[in-house]
Amino acid sequence: MGETITINGTTYKLSCTMHDCENNSHSFHTNKSLQNKGIERGCCYGCKSSFVDWERVYKKDISDIEYLENAFKLEMFRNVFWTIKQPTPNMINKIKDKSSDELSILIQKKLHTTLSKPRSQNSYDGRQTPFSDNLLLWAQHATGTCCRKCLELWYNIGAESTISTSDYEYLEQVIMHYLTQKIQ
Repeated sequence: MGETITINGTTYKLSCTMHDCENNSHSFHTNKSLQNKGIERGCCYGCKSSFVDWERVYKKDISDIEYLENAFKLEMFRNVFWTIKQPTPNMINKIKDKSSDELSILIQKKLHTTLSKPRSQNSYDGRQTPFSDNLLLWAQHATGTCCRKCLELWYNIGAESTISTSDYEYLEQVIMHYLTQKIQ
């Protein structure tokens, strides 16, 4: 059945398409079928509105990380990992126990393992990052670095494109920002 989460008394199946538009919790996950029904890329699956300045997000400017964080929080699924789910002390310690260099290597390895193949060459794309109690995996879900489909939406990196070194470095910085927020 998959993991469920209760928010404000309502239970949801944890998924990229979960939304509660009345409470400003959206899903920006669209596909060709939804686009054929008139839901534009970057618009909410539920209310069909756009709340994110995608051009601003696509600039990949780490000095604008607060805007990006707030944009992530508009999407119900990502907000679960930013504000609702809280890491255990053990999850935090696994991150804190690493030096910054060790953590950087771990993040880069995870990003390359998860994202290096084009979507057409990965039949598990969209399912390769579990919801398990691992803060690095949470970071990937929170920051849209969990699969090529999310990467395309949040970073405008095509699902079939080769990811550049500078993009990997930016994605690492975004994940580091998330981890810093969660371990404080």
